[in-house]
Amino acid sequence: MKAGKFSIMKLFGILLLFLFIIILLLNFIPNKGNKECSLDNEYLTEELVFHSGYEAGSVGTPSNAHEKITGIDNSFTDHNDWQKSFSDHPLFGNFRIWYEEGDASKRYAKIIDDPTSQENKVLHFWLDEPHINYDVIKKKGRIQAAIVNNRNLRSFYIKQRLFMPDDFEQLKSYPKKINWLTIQEFWNDATGKEFPFRVTLNMRKTTSEKGDLYFGTHAQIKEKGKWVNIWASINEEYEVPIGEWITIETYLVEGNENEGRFVFEVTDSLGDKETIFDITGYTHHPDDPCPDGFNRFNPIKLYTSDDLIDYMTEENKILQMYWDDFEIWANKRP
Repeated sequence: MKAGKFSIMKLFGILLLFLFIIILLLNFIPNKGNKECSLDNEYLTEELVFHSGYEAGSVGTPSNAHEKITGIDNSFTDHNDWQKSFSDHPLFGNFRIWYEEGDASKRYAKIIDDPTSQENKVLHFWLDEPHINYDVIKKKGRIQAAIVNNRNLRSFYIKQRLFMPDDFEQLKSYPKKINWLTIQEFWNDATGKEFPFRVTLNMRKTTSEKGDLYFGTHAQIKEKGKWVNIWASINEEYEVPIGEWITIETYLVEGNENEGRFVFEVTDSLGDKETIFDITGYTHHPDDPCPDGFNRFNPIKLYTSDDLIDYMTEENKILQMYWDDFEIWANKRP
Protein backbone atom coordinates (compact mmCIF):
# COMPACT_ATOMS: atom_id res chain seq x y z
CA MET A 1 0.00 0.00 0.00
CA LYS A 2 2.73 2.42 0.95
CA ALA A 3 4.66 1.70 -2.23
CA GLY A 4 1.48 2.19 -4.30
CA LYS A 5 0.66 5.48 -2.62
CA PHE A 6 4.21 6.67 -3.18
CA SER A 7 4.05 5.77 -6.88
CA ILE A 8 0.72 7.59 -7.33
CA MET A 9 2.04 10.71 -5.56
CA LYS A 10 5.22 10.59 -7.60
CA LEU A 11 3.25 10.24 -10.84
CA PHE A 12 0.97 13.12 -9.81
CA GLY A 13 4.01 15.30 -9.12
CA ILE A 14 5.51 14.47 -12.51
CA LEU A 15 2.23 15.37 -14.22
CA LEU A 16 2.08 18.71 -12.39
CA LEU A 17 5.66 19.47 -13.39
CA PHE A 18 4.91 18.52 -17.00
CA LEU A 19 1.79 20.76 -17.02
CA PHE A 20 3.81 23.65 -15.59
CA ILE A 21 6.44 23.29 -18.33
CA ILE A 22 3.74 23.27 -21.05
CA ILE A 23 2.14 26.45 -19.65
CA LEU A 24 5.56 28.10 -19.47
CA LEU A 25 6.35 27.21 -23.08
CA LEU A 26 2.99 28.46 -24.31
CA ASN A 27 3.77 31.89 -22.90
CA PHE A 28 6.75 32.12 -25.25
CA ILE A 29 4.88 31.03 -28.39
CA PRO A 30 3.54 34.02 -30.39
CA ASN A 31 -0.24 34.18 -30.60
CA LYS A 32 -0.60 34.24 -34.36
CA GLY A 33 -4.35 34.49 -34.06
CA ASN A 34 -4.13 37.85 -32.27
CA LYS A 35 -4.80 40.49 -34.92
CA GLU A 36 -3.73 43.24 -32.52
CA CYS A 37 -0.15 41.94 -32.60
CA SER A 38 0.05 41.39 -36.35
CA LEU A 39 2.34 43.79 -38.19
CA ASP A 40 0.14 43.73 -41.29
CA ASN A 41 -3.22 45.29 -42.04
CA GLU A 42 -6.00 42.78 -42.42
CA TYR A 43 -7.02 44.90 -45.42
CA LEU A 44 -3.99 45.32 -47.67
CA THR A 45 -5.56 46.75 -50.82
CA GLU A 46 -5.09 50.39 -51.77
CA GLU A 47 -8.40 52.09 -51.10
CA LEU A 48 -9.77 55.63 -51.08
CA VAL A 49 -11.45 56.20 -47.72
CA PHE A 50 -12.69 59.79 -47.99
CA HIS A 51 -12.30 63.02 -49.97
CA SER A 52 -13.81 66.49 -49.70
CA GLY A 53 -13.22 70.04 -50.87
CA TYR A 54 -15.37 71.42 -48.01
CA GLU A 55 -17.95 72.23 -50.66
CA ALA A 56 -21.76 72.39 -50.54
CA GLY A 57 -23.23 69.63 -48.41
CA SER A 58 -20.36 69.80 -45.90
CA VAL A 59 -21.91 71.23 -42.73
CA GLY A 60 -19.74 72.56 -39.90
CA THR A 61 -21.27 72.89 -36.43
CA PRO A 62 -21.37 75.05 -34.42
CA SER A 63 -21.16 77.73 -37.08
CA ASN A 64 -18.73 80.07 -35.29
CA ALA A 65 -16.16 77.38 -34.36
CA HIS A 66 -16.72 73.95 -35.91
CA GLU A 67 -16.38 70.92 -33.67
CA LYS A 68 -17.96 68.59 -36.21
CA ILE A 69 -18.30 68.48 -39.97
CA THR A 70 -21.24 66.39 -41.12
CA GLY A 71 -23.16 65.90 -44.35
CA ILE A 72 -22.12 64.76 -47.81
CA ASP A 73 -19.79 66.79 -50.03
CA ASN A 74 -21.78 67.27 -53.25
CA SER A 75 -18.67 67.89 -55.34
CA PHE A 76 -17.96 64.13 -55.26
CA THR A 77 -20.16 61.13 -56.02
CA ASP A 78 -18.68 58.65 -53.55
CA HIS A 79 -16.44 58.38 -50.46
CA ASN A 80 -17.77 61.82 -49.51
CA ASP A 81 -19.78 61.29 -46.31
CA TRP A 82 -18.12 63.07 -43.37
CA GLN A 83 -19.40 60.46 -40.92
CA LYS A 84 -20.09 57.15 -42.65
CA SER A 85 -16.99 57.17 -44.86
CA PHE A 86 -14.94 56.87 -41.67
CA SER A 87 -17.19 55.01 -39.23
CA ASP A 88 -18.21 52.34 -41.76
CA HIS A 89 -14.61 51.60 -42.73
CA PRO A 90 -12.99 48.59 -40.98
CA LEU A 91 -9.79 50.52 -40.15
CA PHE A 92 -10.90 54.10 -39.42
CA GLY A 93 -12.90 55.59 -36.55
CA ASN A 94 -14.43 59.05 -36.75
CA PHE A 95 -13.53 62.65 -37.66
CA ARG A 96 -13.83 65.63 -35.32
CA ILE A 97 -12.28 69.05 -34.61
CA TRP A 98 -10.87 69.70 -31.15
CA TYR A 99 -9.50 72.79 -29.39
CA GLU A 100 -9.29 71.62 -25.74
CA GLU A 101 -10.29 75.00 -24.24
CA GLY A 102 -11.24 78.57 -25.22
CA ASP A 103 -13.97 79.99 -27.45
CA ALA A 104 -14.41 81.48 -30.93
CA SER A 105 -13.00 84.85 -29.82
CA LYS A 106 -9.63 83.15 -29.33
CA ARG A 107 -9.56 80.34 -31.91
CA TYR A 108 -11.79 78.67 -34.48
CA ALA A 109 -12.04 76.35 -37.45
CA LYS A 110 -14.65 77.35 -40.07
CA ILE A 111 -15.63 76.45 -43.61
CA ILE A 112 -15.45 79.79 -45.46
CA ASP A 113 -14.90 81.25 -48.93
CA ASP A 114 -11.38 80.79 -50.25
CA PRO A 115 -9.56 84.17 -49.77
CA THR A 116 -7.94 83.63 -53.19
CA SER A 117 -11.10 82.50 -55.04
CA GLN A 118 -14.68 83.28 -53.96
CA GLU A 119 -16.00 80.30 -55.93
CA ASN A 120 -14.16 77.83 -53.71
CA LYS A 121 -14.72 76.70 -50.10
CA VAL A 122 -11.88 76.02 -47.65
CA LEU A 123 -11.32 75.14 -44.00
CA HIS A 124 -9.93 78.16 -42.13
CA PHE A 125 -7.81 77.75 -38.94
CA TRP A 126 -7.59 81.04 -36.99
CA LEU A 127 -5.54 81.32 -33.78
CA ASP A 128 -5.40 84.77 -32.18
CA GLU A 129 -4.90 84.12 -28.47
CA PRO A 130 -3.39 81.33 -26.34
CA HIS A 131 -6.43 79.64 -24.83
CA ILE A 132 -5.14 76.51 -23.08
CA ASN A 133 -3.82 76.83 -19.52
CA TYR A 134 -0.91 74.77 -18.28
CA ASP A 135 -0.71 74.00 -14.57
CA VAL A 136 2.00 76.67 -14.49
CA ILE A 137 2.11 80.16 -15.99
CA LYS A 138 2.71 79.14 -19.60
CA LYS A 139 -0.16 78.70 -22.07
CA LYS A 140 -0.56 77.33 -25.58
CA GLY A 141 -2.98 77.36 -28.50
CA ARG A 142 -4.36 74.47 -30.52
CA ILE A 143 -6.76 73.80 -33.39
CA GLN A 144 -6.76 70.27 -34.76
CA ALA A 145 -8.77 67.87 -36.84
CA ALA A 146 -8.57 64.40 -35.33
CA ILE A 147 -9.37 60.98 -36.71
CA VAL A 148 -9.80 58.80 -33.63
CA ASN A 149 -10.80 55.26 -32.61
CA ASN A 150 -8.96 53.68 -35.53
CA ARG A 151 -8.55 49.89 -35.56
CA ASN A 152 -5.23 48.27 -36.53
CA LEU A 153 -4.47 51.10 -38.95
CA ARG A 154 -0.91 50.36 -40.07
CA SER A 155 -0.52 52.21 -43.36
CA PHE A 156 -2.24 55.30 -44.78
CA TYR A 157 -1.75 58.26 -47.12
CA ILE A 158 -3.09 61.82 -46.90
CA LYS A 159 -3.19 64.44 -49.65
CA GLN A 160 -4.47 68.01 -49.28
CA ARG A 161 -3.81 71.62 -50.19
CA LEU A 162 -2.47 74.21 -47.76
CA PHE A 163 -2.27 78.01 -47.96
CA MET A 164 -0.22 80.09 -45.52
CA PRO A 165 -1.00 83.81 -46.01
CA ASP A 166 1.55 86.61 -46.05
CA ASP A 167 1.26 87.00 -42.25
CA PHE A 168 3.52 83.95 -42.03
CA GLU A 169 6.37 86.14 -43.29
CA GLN A 170 6.35 87.78 -39.85
CA LEU A 171 7.48 84.52 -38.28
CA LYS A 172 10.83 84.91 -40.01
CA SER A 173 11.51 87.87 -37.72
CA TYR A 174 10.55 86.07 -34.50
CA PRO A 175 13.44 86.83 -32.09
CA LYS A 176 13.93 83.16 -31.13
CA LYS A 177 14.25 79.82 -32.81
CA ILE A 178 10.92 78.22 -33.69
CA ASN A 179 10.90 74.64 -32.42
CA TRP A 180 7.17 74.26 -31.85
CA LEU A 181 4.70 74.96 -34.65
CA THR A 182 2.92 71.68 -35.34
CA ILE A 183 0.87 71.12 -38.51
CA GLN A 184 0.34 67.32 -38.35
CA GLU A 185 0.70 64.65 -35.66
CA PHE A 186 0.32 60.87 -35.62
CA TRP A 187 -0.12 58.78 -32.45
CA ASN A 188 0.87 55.16 -31.88
CA ASP A 189 -0.09 55.12 -28.96
CA ALA A 190 -1.51 58.29 -27.45
CA THR A 191 -0.14 59.89 -24.31
CA GLY A 192 -1.54 58.17 -21.23
CA LYS A 193 -1.06 54.71 -22.75
CA GLU A 194 1.69 52.31 -21.68
CA PHE A 195 3.85 52.98 -24.76
CA PRO A 196 3.14 56.57 -25.93
CA PHE A 197 4.66 57.40 -29.31
CA ARG A 198 4.12 60.16 -31.87
CA VAL A 199 5.39 61.32 -35.24
CA THR A 200 5.17 65.11 -35.61
CA LEU A 201 5.38 67.35 -38.68
CA ASN A 202 6.14 70.98 -37.90
CA MET A 203 7.62 74.24 -39.13
CA ARG A 204 10.98 75.36 -37.82
CA LYS A 205 13.21 78.42 -37.72
CA THR A 206 16.74 77.32 -36.86
CA THR A 207 18.21 80.67 -35.81
CA SER A 208 17.38 83.35 -33.23
CA GLU A 209 18.12 85.93 -35.88
CA LYS A 210 15.87 86.67 -38.84
CA GLY A 211 15.66 83.49 -40.88
CA ASP A 212 13.64 81.29 -43.21
CA LEU A 213 11.02 78.73 -42.23
CA TYR A 214 11.63 75.04 -42.91
CA PHE A 215 9.71 71.82 -42.45
CA GLY A 216 10.81 69.60 -39.57
CA THR A 217 9.79 66.22 -38.23
CA HIS A 218 10.53 63.93 -35.31
CA ALA A 219 9.42 60.68 -33.72
CA GLN A 220 9.23 60.72 -29.94
CA ILE A 221 8.55 58.56 -26.90
CA LYS A 222 7.68 59.83 -23.44
CA GLU A 223 10.10 59.14 -20.61
CA LYS A 224 9.67 60.49 -17.07
CA GLY A 225 7.10 62.99 -18.30
CA LYS A 226 9.28 64.36 -21.12
CA TRP A 227 9.21 63.71 -24.86
CA VAL A 228 12.46 62.21 -26.17
CA ASN A 229 13.47 61.95 -29.84
CA ILE A 230 13.88 58.54 -31.46
CA TRP A 231 14.69 60.24 -34.76
CA ALA A 232 14.45 63.83 -36.03
CA SER A 233 15.13 65.85 -39.18
CA ILE A 234 14.89 69.42 -40.52
CA ASN A 235 15.06 70.02 -44.27
CA GLU A 236 16.97 73.30 -44.58
CA GLU A 237 17.27 72.95 -48.34
CA TYR A 238 13.58 73.72 -48.90
CA GLU A 239 12.01 76.98 -47.69
CA VAL A 240 8.34 76.78 -46.67
CA PRO A 241 6.24 78.38 -49.46
CA ILE A 242 4.19 81.35 -48.21
CA GLY A 243 1.40 83.20 -50.03
CA GLU A 244 0.60 80.36 -52.45
CA TRP A 245 -1.43 77.18 -52.46
CA ILE A 246 0.75 74.09 -52.07
CA THR A 247 -0.19 70.41 -52.13
CA ILE A 248 1.15 68.29 -49.28
CA GLU A 249 1.25 64.50 -49.20
CA THR A 250 1.95 62.41 -46.11
CA TYR A 251 2.53 58.65 -45.96
CA LEU A 252 3.03 56.50 -42.86
CA VAL A 253 3.74 52.81 -42.34
CA GLU A 254 3.90 51.26 -38.88
CA GLY A 255 7.12 49.37 -38.32
CA ASN A 256 10.42 48.96 -36.51
CA GLU A 257 13.73 50.70 -37.24
CA ASN A 258 14.01 48.87 -40.58
CA GLU A 259 10.36 48.70 -41.68
CA GLY A 260 8.68 51.86 -40.40
CA ARG A 261 8.42 54.69 -42.92
CA PHE A 262 7.45 58.36 -42.96
CA VAL A 263 7.23 60.32 -46.24
CA PHE A 264 6.30 63.98 -46.70
CA GLU A 265 6.15 65.64 -50.13
CA VAL A 266 5.29 69.18 -51.27
CA THR A 267 4.13 70.39 -54.69
CA ASP A 268 4.24 74.17 -55.15
CA SER A 269 1.88 76.37 -57.20
CA LEU A 270 4.06 75.89 -60.30
CA GLY A 271 3.71 72.12 -60.11
CA ASP A 272 7.25 71.45 -58.89
CA LYS A 273 7.28 68.50 -56.49
CA GLU A 274 9.85 67.91 -53.74
CA THR A 275 10.30 65.02 -51.34
CA ILE A 276 10.96 66.82 -48.05
CA PHE A 277 11.34 63.68 -45.92
CA ASP A 278 11.63 59.98 -46.68
CA ILE A 279 12.60 58.41 -43.38
CA THR A 280 12.97 54.75 -42.47
CA GLY A 281 12.75 54.21 -38.72
CA TYR A 282 10.52 53.37 -35.81
CA THR A 283 6.90 54.46 -36.22
CA HIS A 284 5.83 52.77 -33.00
CA HIS A 285 7.38 52.66 -29.53
CA PRO A 286 10.54 50.50 -29.65
CA ASP A 287 9.56 48.69 -26.44
CA ASP A 288 5.96 47.95 -27.44
CA PRO A 289 5.69 44.14 -27.80
CA CYS A 290 2.29 44.42 -29.50
CA PRO A 291 1.96 47.58 -31.66
CA ASP A 292 -1.62 48.03 -32.81
CA GLY A 293 -1.47 50.80 -35.40
CA PHE A 294 -2.16 54.53 -35.43
CA ASN A 295 -5.19 54.61 -33.17
CA ARG A 296 -5.53 58.38 -33.62
CA PHE A 297 -3.92 61.13 -35.66
CA ASN A 298 -4.21 64.81 -36.57
CA PRO A 299 -4.00 65.29 -40.35
CA ILE A 300 -4.73 69.03 -40.00
CA LYS A 301 -3.31 70.95 -37.06
CA LEU A 302 -2.14 74.35 -35.79
CA TYR A 303 -0.50 74.04 -32.38
CA THR A 304 2.09 76.27 -30.72
CA SER A 305 3.17 78.28 -27.67
CA ASP A 306 1.77 81.44 -26.16
CA ASP A 307 5.03 83.24 -27.01
CA LEU A 308 4.58 82.71 -30.73
CA ILE A 309 0.87 83.56 -30.74
CA ASP A 310 1.41 86.71 -28.65
CA TYR A 311 4.29 87.79 -30.87
CA MET A 312 2.07 87.67 -33.96
CA THR A 313 -0.70 89.61 -32.19
CA GLU A 314 1.77 92.28 -31.05
CA GLU A 315 2.88 92.68 -34.67
CA ASN A 316 -0.76 93.03 -35.81
CA LYS A 317 -0.62 89.68 -37.58
CA ILE A 318 -2.75 86.57 -37.24
CA LEU A 319 -1.55 82.98 -37.02
CA GLN A 320 -3.91 81.39 -39.53
CA MET A 321 -3.93 78.71 -42.24
CA TYR A 322 -6.32 77.55 -44.99
CA TRP A 323 -6.85 73.89 -45.96
CA ASP A 324 -8.58 72.38 -49.00
CA ASP A 325 -9.08 69.23 -51.10
CA PHE A 326 -8.59 66.74 -48.28
CA GLU A 327 -8.30 63.07 -49.18
CA ILE A 328 -7.22 60.02 -47.23
CA TRP A 329 -6.38 56.49 -48.38
CA ALA A 330 -5.70 53.16 -46.73
CA ASN A 331 -2.49 51.46 -47.89
CA LYS A 332 -1.80 53.87 -50.76
CA ARG A 333 1.87 54.44 -51.46
CA PRO A 334 3.37 57.73 -52.70
